Amino acid sequence: MPKVNLPSILEDFPFPYKSTKLLDLSISGIAIDSRAVKSGDLFVAMQGGMTDGHTYIPMAIDKGAVAVVGQMDMRRTPAMYCSVRRA
Repeated sequence: MPKVNLPSILEDFPFPYKSTKLLDLSISGIAIDSRAVKSGDLFVAMQGGMTDGHTYIPMAIDKGAVAVVGQMDMRRTPAMYCSVRRA
């Protein structure tokens, strides 16, 4: 995936999002599995039937995620965050 900036990724995001400060971060990849996160990635934390991806946010950040998108308030994460709201 060529590097793109966070605002351009979220422009086409299928849910409304909110952020207190949306930085022009360079994103090199997107991961939904914290074990697959690489440095520079956007981690998408999703709630599933068996597990909640929000639990793995610290692991994703430790692996190099520079931004996190999820459904919960994540203001305490050290990465850029965006919370999405389902309509």
